[in-house]
Amino acid sequence: MKNILAILAIIAMFALSCTKEVNSSSEVQALNKAQSAQVKGGDVDQEEPQEGEEADEPEATDEETEGEEPEEPQEEEPVTPEDVIAEFIAAHFPEVGIASISEGENCHEVKLEDGTQINFNSDLEWTKVSCKHSSVYTAVPESIVPEEIIAYVHENHPDNTIMDIKKTGFGWMVTLNNKGKIKFNKDFSIK
Repeated sequence: MKNILAILAIIAMFALSCTKEVNSSSEVQALNKAQSAQVKGGDVDQEEPQEGEEADEPEATDEETEGEEPEEPQEEEPVTPEDVIAEFIAAHFPEVGIASISEGENCHEVKLEDGTQINFNSDLEWTKVSCKHSSVYTAVPESIVPEEIIAYVHENHPDNTIMDIKKTGFGWMVTLNNKGKIKFNKDFSIK
């Protein structure tokens, strides 16, 4: 509580000096005396600094510093491409681990333990997912397929699943389990 009162007194003193409303030294002395009284726990009879002198900062007592340790700033480790890729795999392919990650020109090629292959661009956004050789996944997880594509496949190819999906310059290329391919424009209309 003493610290809060001291801070409030300092703020008040600063505000008064900034607005130049303090015209007499008696007002400054009264404010200094009030500040000292609050910092020193109400003991007003202590000697006040004279005009032009700086007040000494009160020293912390053993009780105030006991058990307190200075906080050290915690440095966050930079996020690596491997971290981003591992998070993506954990979210969408939780049943398998990563077998390998190879870095190509502006891309990362990932192979999972089950045979699934995933490509990521330089911004670490997936560009291709293929479950054609997966021993675990019978289709690309719908959690990564745009809703419009899922709806189209369910409506027009109800007995098929998406085995491969690729983001392309024109939109999307989807390969179904019957080996049929569907091209979608960026607005998800059939090309």
